[in-house]
Amino acid sequence: MKDPQDAGAIENWLDEVTNKAYSAVVSIFADKQGVFIVGGSLRDYFRGRNEAPKDLDVPVLGVTAEELLRIPGAKKDFFGDGVSINIGGMDVDVWPLQECFAIKHFGLPCDIGGLLAGAPFNLEKIAFDVRRKKIHDVGCIEGIKQKMIEYNPYRPYIEHIQALRLVLLKKKTQFRYGESAKALLVRGSVLLKDQKNWEEAVRFFNPKYGMVIREAKEEIMRLAR
Repeated sequence: MKDPQDAGAIENWLDEVTNKAYSAVVSIFADKQGVFIVGGSLRDYFRGRNEAPKDLDVPVLGVTAEELLRIPGAKKDFFGDGVSINIGGMDVDVWPLQECFAIKHFGLPCDIGGLLAGAPFNLEKIAFDVRRKKIHDVGCIEGIKQKMIEYNPYRPYIEHIQALRLVLLKKKTQFRYGESAKALLVRGSVLLKDQKNWEEAVRFFNPKYGMVIREAKEEIMRLAR
């Protein structure tokens, strides 16, 4: 397992696998209160993977949706108040941290602690603080060590969609389902039988993932039998 305290190694790896997109992000948002790297790229680093992630996820504190749209090359993201910027061939998804769902709807602090508390799965509860050169980890690294996915949101919400996301997360990592994740799959199988819930789930995901989420739904129904 790689050292979570070695900020230099983390930054070097991020710059290498993102074709310098990481350095560009640091430069673009140098004057903002907080810039964080979250998501699959950090998971891949601590899993010892060396291939490029499909994108880089960057919540930023102290930026507005309007400011993001003024960045050269920025395009409004499919979901939420963020933008997508292609930097050196890498898709960088950026959004205002204060607009994250759990922070807005659950009254969580508008900081990285609030963001991680609201993340539904243990493998999502990790962030690299670009300014302070520090990893914030709330169970992700332990989940990687155990090769297990757990479902532990601050407050359950849209569980039909979370169940689909869980199946996709397992497909990416090949980790085992923990007991809380298995329970989510059972609840999700019931919720996804409702046509309105299924239609909402289809709208939630980018249209290019249509076939993938249909396969995920079939997997949920099979596992819940």
